[in-house]
Amino acid sequence: MQRLHLGFPRELLVEIFRYYVALDDSPWRLTLVCKPWRRTVLTMPGLWTHIHITNEIGPRYTKWNILGSTKYSYGRAAVCLDAEELRAACHLSGTQLLHIQASLENQIDDKDPDFNDCMKEIFGLNLASRTFALHINMKCNPSKDIRFPGRLGPPTIQPLPSLEILCIESLPSEWMDVVLRTLATSSVRNLRRLELPKGLEGDRFLNKVARELGKLERLSGFHKWPNDSTPRTEMSSLRELDVTCPFIFLSRLRLPRLHTLDMWDTTPFQANSKDVDEPYHLYLPYLNKLNVVTQRPFWLERFMAPRVRILSIAGVIVPWITHGNVRLFTPDVFPSVKHFGFEVDADQIIVDGEQQDELILSALHAVPNAISLRIGTKPLPNDTSRLRLDLLKRLGETSEDTILCPRLRNIKLVSLGQFWMGLSDEELDLLRGIVEGRKQTDKPLRELIVEWTHINGDVISESFI
Repeated sequence: MQRLHLGFPRELLVEIFRYYVALDDSPWRLTLVCKPWRRTVLTMPGLWTHIHITNEIGPRYTKWNILGSTKYSYGRAAVCLDAEELRAACHLSGTQLLHIQASLENQIDDKDPDFNDCMKEIFGLNLASRTFALHINMKCNPSKDIRFPGRLGPPTIQPLPSLEILCIESLPSEWMDVVLRTLATSSVRNLRRLELPKGLEGDRFLNKVARELGKLERLSGFHKWPNDSTPRTEMSSLRELDVTCPFIFLSRLRLPRLHTLDMWDTTPFQANSKDVDEPYHLYLPYLNKLNVVTQRPFWLERFMAPRVRILSIAGVIVPWITHGNVRLFTPDVFPSVKHFGFEVDADQIIVDGEQQDELILSALHAVPNAISLRIGTKPLPNDTSRLRLDLLKRLGETSEDTILCPRLRNIKLVSLGQFWMGLSDEELDLLRGIVEGRKQTDKPLRELIVEWTHINGDVISESFI
């Protein structure tokens, strides 16, 4: 029985090995079983297409002793410490397309040129045409102008015709300029997924990048883009977008197939929608998920997104509200919303609780078909209640004329800030009243959770069902 594996036909072994490595385990393990297996594994280029480049061996890597030689792996990927090891790993992969991850264990300096040599190898003539996916994390601040002396200058990037996935967590600014310049050419036109570092500023190449990469399906990390210099651009293949910009400039993009939008709105707090001359209605016919961080959500009334089912709004500033005249958006803006989250700015000091209640109630009136709610409120200074009592009373009303979101099944209430004490007796009574009141309707609540943070940092979560 111990030697049963020796009689496997090679065709069967090949399929077993492919399946095994696809589960993210190292092909080096298979080479230790016996000589026939080792010969088979080393002649299967498809098993060696994942490469992990680093500058120091850490505890997350697995060590292998292969015929007196030390090898390391990270999942299924072969680990390379210098350009020579990289070339050896690429030789095993034959002519297959490569998935390369370059991740530092600690920040690079001028005494550690091996990582830079590996990067130049990746972007050089031999590998650039074979790279399918590239993930880079150099553990540096992308907003700082980091420049490395001597051999550590940025690489010259050859055309990348096979590149479909590019994810950069951090990269020195001079390197990022080279990458953006390359993306703005026609040499990377097959790119489908582009993720750049959060907080990357500047639009030197971003407009050209958006115009050239017509096959992009996912785009994230663009900061202050689109902007007033962005021309009208159609991104017909884009499905997921994560940007930081004012709402008004998002209308510069035509996004007919967009499915998910994560946006940090940088519209100035003092701005008024009536002060903007540019038309900025945004029609997103296939948008399903919208996550927005904004100080003043009145911009949402300019959306036309009939299929949004998941809507989250956070960071809202309360003081701009005028009593009796609050309307974020009408129910026909997002008529299909089923899961709704709304949270005021956790860092602001709320001086008028009625304003906060009015704002939240306006939001709830705008999503009458919601079945799931997450509401984040901020108590008043020196208020002994963690939650807004008047808001709880409104959530507990069940008459046909006053009930909010009649199809509601799940509620999560989050009290923003840190507190010594838990919920008061009055809050507990009102929360139980919400549960009992909803039981009288056709659709009682399945879940009611209150979450708050103790002064020691512990997150307390209490369920009332």
